Amino acid sequence: MSGHIPEETIERIRQQIDIVDVIAAYLPLKKAGANFKTNCPFHHEKTPSFHVSASKQIFHCFGCHAGGNVFNFLMRHEQLTFPEAVELLADKLGIKIEQEKDGTRQGAGLWRKRYLAMYQIALGVYRQAVTDAKKGYSASAYLAGRGITQDTAAFFKLGFAEEAWEIVLNACRKEGFEDREIVDAGLAITGQKGKPFDRFRKRIMFPIYDSRDQVVAFGGRVLDETLPKYMNSPESEFYNKSRILYGLNFAKPHILREDKIVILEGYMDLISLFQAGIKNVAAPLGTALTVDHIRLFKRLTNNAVIVFDADKAGVEAMMRSSDLMVTEEVNVGVVRLPSGDDPDTFVRKNGPGEFEELIRQAQSVFDFRLGYFINKYGGGNVESRARIANEMMSFLAKIPNAVLKGAYMKRLSEKLELPEESIYRGMEDLTHTSGRGHRQGRFVETPLEVKIPKPKAELLMLGLILDDPEKIAVAMDAIEVDWITDTGISRIVRHIFGLHKQGLEVAASKIIIDLMDEKIAEIISESVSAASVMDERGRAFGDCLKKIKEVRLRKERELLQEKLKVGEKNGSSEGLVDIVREISKYDRLIKNL
Repeated sequence: MSGHIPEETIERIRQQIDIVDVIAAYLPLKKAGANFKTNCPFHHEKTPSFHVSASKQIFHCFGCHAGGNVFNFLMRHEQLTFPEAVELLADKLGIKIEQEKDGTRQGAGLWRKRYLAMYQIALGVYRQAVTDAKKGYSASAYLAGRGITQDTAAFFKLGFAEEAWEIVLNACRKEGFEDREIVDAGLAITGQKGKPFDRFRKRIMFPIYDSRDQVVAFGGRVLDETLPKYMNSPESEFYNKSRILYGLNFAKPHILREDKIVILEGYMDLISLFQAGIKNVAAPLGTALTVDHIRLFKRLTNNAVIVFDADKAGVEAMMRSSDLMVTEEVNVGVVRLPSGDDPDTFVRKNGPGEFEELIRQAQSVFDFRLGYFINKYGGGNVESRARIANEMMSFLAKIPNAVLKGAYMKRLSEKLELPEESIYRGMEDLTHTSGRGHRQGRFVETPLEVKIPKPKAELLMLGLILDDPEKIAVAMDAIEVDWITDTGISRIVRHIFGLHKQGLEVAASKIIIDLMDEKIAEIISESVSAASVMDERGRAFGDCLKKIKEVRLRKERELLQEKLKVGEKNGSSEGLVDIVREISKYDRLIKNL
């Protein structure tokens, strides 16, 4: 269940950590009675429905139903495995984890530590080279030529990979790492004759950080125009370029303060802007923006501006990125730089104030696209306007918000001087001809999972016994676990009854660890949240037990009724009197509840 981390260590961390402190480091929590609340980081909302309970050490969202303990939060928010979440909290508390041996690498947790240690060694090698007057002369000259100061280079820990074959290899070997590990980590490559050599040579090195501010990869840029201009570390279990935005680890507080993120295209653009004082910036790692990227920054803000070059490739990249953002319900604006400029050159020529003004005046995606298609097709006749309308409707179909979509359709009609009803009819045709798959994928897409409601009495009963463990014995006397119809709740209650029989602690956050299931965690958090708002909990608990028992009795009665119908249909009178008597007994039991 817990990989290779001792159970006692996990329990010690659970008891010492405060979920409120952990979540407050990521989200702005506000006091709400005995609990705390904020906007949910796992789906878009305007009214806070994400609650954190200090007493129960759990969180629950009433909107998307995400829930669990502090480990679940970190696993979901930071995309960690359970062992990684445990290790993160252990580091926070200063608790040393003694790994249990399993014969080889002692589990993924230990491999991650060795992987990160090798990247720290490489970082040291690259940093030492760039600061060496002789070894790093060409690299320092290049950075100075790009306007990057020594302080900025030090802040981003920029480095230099020398034109040598085994500098990083030897540095890692010296610390006890095997060649196989260094190659597996992506810092070296095995040649045709089986001999490894350093992956990066004669390049400016950009450390790439994960959400925990740890270096998990490098990007390398040549000092001239040799191809390939950029080279990245290979992807691994710790580095996926579709899930990491360069610079986001540095930009988080600035994005929160500005309530906006500026999306750029590359390392140098970001570093140049950061140096100029524009710090709410992030960039994909040589790949198109992905849904995972968007959901990553949506934890910090729902407002984005895409800055792109004026060339065809820049426009196409903006189109793709804005499509995804609109589908994810991000408020997105676009800035198209003057021809021949990128953010780095623009800021150096015009200053940060001019760039900030561009951001303030960012066009809406709607206005940019409309202008782009008008320039492309003209607009002087009905045919060209119809083509523009069709292009725009393909974009509008991706907007999940019906009110916003309707407003844009009205504006489109006005701008193109086309009848509004024709725009609406065209949208309906587009939706229908695109078929079921289109509607499920985009038109009515929602980030919220459709939940089948849990039986109210069962859910509330569970929440009440977790709120007050003294009620467990009463529940055990009143009902059988098999009477609970929901399989998830039944599994949790069975576990609770077992803990109670053994005289062990019953705590919501502990049970989540014991059962280690995301859906179970959500049920527990939902049940506790439901119980927390109840008045007259003693009476409510009794009503829940009665309802559970009543449902069971009615089910038994229905089975007997079916048996009676079958007997009557077959013309057999044998045993029917006994069945009628049993049905009458169940009627009395139900009446006397």
